[in-house]
Amino acid sequence: DRRGFDSLVQSATGFNLAEAKAANAPEPKALPVQILDMATGFLIAFGAQAALLRQQREGGSWRVRVSLARTGLWLRSLGRVAGGFDAPPADFSGLMETTSSGWGDLTAMRHAAEFSHTPARWRRPAVRPGSDPLAWPAP
Repeated sequence: DRRGFDSLVQSATGFNLAEAKAANAPEPKALPVQILDMATGFLIAFGAQAALLRQQREGGSWRVRVSLARTGLWLRSLGRVAGGFDAPPADFSGLMETTSSGWGDLTAMRHAAEFSHTPARWRRPAVRPGSDPLAWPAP
């Protein structure tokens, strides 16, 4: 019944110490992604689908409960990939795009959705705070 924060749960469940040991680092090391948030999100989406299917078949209401800490413990139980730090870095160059912004050119991962008639994109570039008047933009 308490809120969780991925980085704090990583510390509490031992991920940061395990990462430090694997990297031969003297201090705790954070994971490169917020994996507990992502995995818990996938689990709750799956749970919602399972609850809807069960409701369709059996009726009633179904509750889905997830926890960052429990997800962390489950992921830790899966073990480590031997030599994980020796793996070559992934090549994301074909997935990147560069756009103009209030800070100059911004290179980031392209949106994952690809639709022919309604391309996923930002209509306006990122701007520095205070660049626009305090009003809703015109459509």
